[in-house]
Amino acid sequence: MRRRYARRIDGKRPQLTDGVWRLYGARHPQLHPEGVPIDVELGAEFRLLIITGPNTGGKTVTLKTVGLLTLMAMSGLFLPTRRESEVGFCADVFVDIGDEQSIEQSLSTFSSHMTNIIRMLREVRENSLVLLDELGAGTDPTEGSALAIAILDRLTQVGARVMATTHYAELKGYAFHNPHAMNASMEFDVASLRPTYRLLMGVPGRSNALAIAQRLGLPDDILAAAREHVAETDVHVEELIGKLEAANREAERLRDEAARAWMAARAQQEKLDAREMALDKELVDVRERARNEAASIVEQAQQEAERIIRELRQMRHTSVKDHELVELRKGLEALVPERRAATRRSGKTSPKLAAYQRVRVVSLGQKGDVVEVAPDHKSALVQLGAMRMKVAANDLEVLAEAAEPVAISHSKRRVGNKDVRMQLDVRGETVDDALMRIDKYLDDAVVAGLSRIVIIHGKGTGALKAAIRRHLQGHPQVKTSEPLLKAKAETVPPSYRCASNAGAYHWPPSPGSQCCAAFA
Repeated sequence: MRRRYARRIDGKRPQLTDGVWRLYGARHPQLHPEGVPIDVELGAEFRLLIITGPNTGGKTVTLKTVGLLTLMAMSGLFLPTRRESEVGFCADVFVDIGDEQSIEQSLSTFSSHMTNIIRMLREVRENSLVLLDELGAGTDPTEGSALAIAILDRLTQVGARVMATTHYAELKGYAFHNPHAMNASMEFDVASLRPTYRLLMGVPGRSNALAIAQRLGLPDDILAAAREHVAETDVHVEELIGKLEAANREAERLRDEAARAWMAARAQQEKLDAREMALDKELVDVRERARNEAASIVEQAQQEAERIIRELRQMRHTSVKDHELVELRKGLEALVPERRAATRRSGKTSPKLAAYQRVRVVSLGQKGDVVEVAPDHKSALVQLGAMRMKVAANDLEVLAEAAEPVAISHSKRRVGNKDVRMQLDVRGETVDDALMRIDKYLDDAVVAGLSRIVIIHGKGTGALKAAIRRHLQGHPQVKTSEPLLKAKAETVPPSYRCASNAGAYHWPPSPGSQCCAAFA
């Protein structure tokens, strides 16, 4: 049943607090949904709210709305408010609303009100809610206002939360001087002589009696006489209240305009953010597609280059050198987008270069030695195997500091990221496998700048030895080849020479192995 009721009134779930009311867009459940809602605050900065304004302006309905919504919230019901609101939990709700005069009980209007107030003063406590309608009415205005102030003082001392309506001007001033009290009023449109039913917090209300009488056609001479009987201070107070009401309306208008402008700006910002995110995603997608397409094209080019290299190797009479084709292949590999991006990232800062340092050329992926550094330190001459080239400093990565001049090793060289030794051992392999390894080894040796190498083939049946020697004699990378035992002593690497006899040499390096030397 509670759920059905909440849906029917479009209710919002309230939050129970410790003596604080914050109702946003609240309306009485029996009012039409199109009725004017009210915003009410009580209990946080002030415990006493004094509501003034003309008759039929909505003061009593405001009291009833706050009291009824408080009871609904403590009963577990959703509230007819514009958004989630706060309701103070209270042990008692004391109400004095309406006229309970009785002929049978000899009670006048004033007596009936006083009877209720006397009873609640005996029972009221700190966590009580007190709602008083037309406090002090039904008797002499001077005595009634004085009595009302005394009653409000007692309720303030107890600590109860109080909402009271009145027409007394003295209570408006009382709210200004009491730090626990706040003025409020029901708005009235003097031009149309109609209440707007809007509750204005912080602004005392006016009676508007003279303005209403003038609007209804009361003669001007009577109005002038009436104004003469009104105290000058009261006139100033009424004018001040009028200015406050006008300023409050203007402030609310500007606040609404600012809120609308803020909402529009926020919507525009969200739209721009969404558009920027979409553009960023589209840019990433375009770059990824372009990178994939470029990688695919380069991969196809690499495959085509490999095919051409294989065909040219089979053409022994060709004048094209394999090491030239290898360099072209490496150039194709450098075109792959990922590698170019890595090159740019690695070359952002220029290292401190010195001669004989071991370095790596980032763009080529090759390691070498610094031969000479330019005077401006923006470039260096680097030895890459048998090749020297000028390289920008920001394209170099220092691998090791130079302790002494680096000599080219006779025992091994480095190609790219791997060592190329002076010898290749193919003992025990088949002829086809051995020849494939020898072709790859000769490519690496040429790129590394090796002038002579040693191939160990062993004895065996002699088939592998014969095949290798025939292969080397017709290979485009080999200038001359001969068995190592018949080679001249000066052509043998120093590591193979005899320590005790400089003119002799030891071979084979292990028992039962035979070799042949190839000279590029």
